[in-house]
Parts: sequence; C-alpha cells; structure tokens
Amino acid sequence: MSEPSRNFMVGMFVVISLAVLAVLLVWFGEAPSWLGGNEWTLKIVGVRQLRGVEPGSPVRLNGVEIGRVHYIDFADRARPDSGVVIFAGIREEYMVPGEAQARVYGATLGFGTGHIDIVVPSGVPHRPLPKEGYPMIEGEMRETISEIIPKETLENVAEAFVNIGEFAEAATPAAQNLGALLEPRRPADAEPGQEGEIANLSTVVQHFDELVTNMTTLVGDPEVHEDVRAAVREMRGAVTELREGVEAFRTSTERIAHSVESGVGSVTADLDESFVHLNAVLERLDNSASNLARTMQYIAEGRGTLGLLAKDPRLYEAAVLSLERFAAAMASLQVILGNIEREGYIPVGSSSGLIRKRIPVPGQSAAPE
Repeated sequence: MSEPSRNFMVGMFVVISLAVLAVLLVWFGEAPSWLGGNEWTLKIVGVRQLRGVEPGSPVRLNGVEIGRVHYIDFADRARPDSGVVIFAGIREEYMVPGEAQARVYGATLGFGTGHIDIVVPSGVPHRPLPKEGYPMIEGEMRETISEIIPKETLENVAEAFVNIGEFAEAATPAAQNLGALLEPRRPADAEPGQEGEIANLSTVVQHFDELVTNMTTLVGDPEVHEDVRAAVREMRGAVTELREGVEAFRTSTERIAHSVESGVGSVTADLDESFVHLNAVLERLDNSASNLARTMQYIAEGRGTLGLLAKDPRLYEAAVLSLERFAAAMASLQVILGNIEREGYIPVGSSSGLIRKRIPVPGQSAAPE
C-alpha cells in the first residue's frame, strides 16, 4: 500500500471514530450544547446519606429517561451532615412539574449504578418549573429492595429468622438427646443397677434381636412342638365342651321361655274370667245402688209405708217413749243383777209366796237361807 493510501485510511478511521463518539455522547446525554446537547439544570435537594448515585446516573420521569446527573455537591460544605445537592441535566424538550418529587435509588443489590425517579402526584394541578435559574425540587433516598419487597414483608422475614434462631437454640438439647438415643451402645453397659450409660435405641434393638434368636431356638425344639400340640388338643376339647354347654344353655332357655309363655297364657285366661265375674258383681251392685237410691227418694217424698212412717209425728213420740221405757227396764235389770252378784243366788218364787227357791250362782258363795 502506498503512503497516500495509508494516510487516507487513517484519516477515514479518525473521522468515523469521532462520528461514533458524537453519537454515543448524544445517546448517553453527555453531548455539549454545541453538539446538540441543549439542557437545563435541575437541583434536587434534601437528600441525605446518598449512596450508589454518581455523575452519569440516569434521571427518569414516570419511567422516561429525561436526563442524567452532572455532579453532586454538599448542601453546606461546613456541615456535611446536612445532606447533598444533586445537579441533573434535563434535556431541553422535557419539562418537570413544580409539584414533582425525586426518589433517589442506589445500586440494586450493590451492582451497577443508581438512578433517580421523578414522581408527579396525581390529581394536583401541574405547574412547570422554569428552565432558567437552577429550579429545584425535594428529594429523598430510597432503597430499591424496599420497593421490590414491602417493608412489612422484610420485617416478617426478619422475625422469621429470629424465630428460626430461637427454635434452633431450643432444638439443640433435643438434638443432643436424639444423638445420645441413637449412638451405639452394648446392652451389658446399660444393665439396670449400673452407673454410667443408660439404655437407648441401640440396646433395645440388640435386646430385640436376642429375643428373636431365643424365640427361634424355642420354636425349633421338638419338646416344645409336642407341648404346643398337647395345648392345642386341650384347647380344642375345651372349645368343644364350651360349645356343648352353650347348646344346652340355649335349649334350657328355650324351655324356660316356653314354660313362661304357657304360664302367662293361663294366668291371662284366669284374669279374663275373674274380670268377667267382677264385672257382673259390679253390675249387680250398680243395680242395687240404683234401687236403694230410688227407695230413698220414695221415702223422702213420703210415698209407701216407710214414707208415711217417716212423715208421721206420732211415730217419733212413740219411739221416744219406747226408748225411755227401755232405759228404765235396763236400770231395773242392773239393780237385780247387782243384788244377785252381791247375794250369790237368784231368788225364784210364786206370787202367792208358797214357792220360794234360791238358785246359787256358780262361782259365788251363797248367803244362808
């Protein structure tokens, strides 16, 4: 290749490189004003503990990139704790409402660079900021992870980790006990009455293995087989006797039930007959009571002989006179009986006095004649 051709190729490479650089500068917002990079400066104030944001970090308005961070400086260089001011270059074709707020996010999980989101509240009349004189809006530092995962979720996760730690601390003794339960031990070292190790799962398994071995040896013994056969025969005989006893009990029960049913039938028949006679007696008593009531009604009305007697006042006077005479007779009789009891004999005689006789009363001493 001749020298003129080589120089031409180098010149073309430089021109193309400059063109690509200009395109990249315009693309990433770093182009100077003379290269089509007309911008106005926006100040973001009130940001504290800034991290992850540096010059060149993108500035977005509702998700649309409208500029980049130019530089960052302290709000008061004498008081670094008072926060920082972020100077962002906003492209000329974009405007920012005065009611907007800036949310500054650091690098996500420590990778890459941070960014600034400008958020405009809804339902508020928008007043665009002037592009001259360094207009400013308020900003605050946000965590990207808190936007992805809510704060309540992070608190719950933290609490869960604390609970897991407490559970692990509480489960440590149980795990140690489980390890002691599963560690290999000899049955001879864990016999009752010995100090030191205690029985665990290993010793139980060994004891069970010994038991199975002894059972195998016992089952294989011919004498044991014969004893088992004899026991089975005796059990079969006992079952047969039990079956016969149950059958006899069932037969006896059926007989008793039949006898009870027959006796109940006989008693029922006798009761029926007794009730028939009782009904007849009650019917006759009812008829007699009716006749008596009718007779008493006739007497009350003065009908018939008894009714006339009940209505006759002379009958009452005769009855009173008879009672008086009866009382006098009883008094005389009482005097006579008193004399007989006192004298001990009964005097008997005629009215003429020719015959007089005394009859002694048994059990009484008679007076001399």
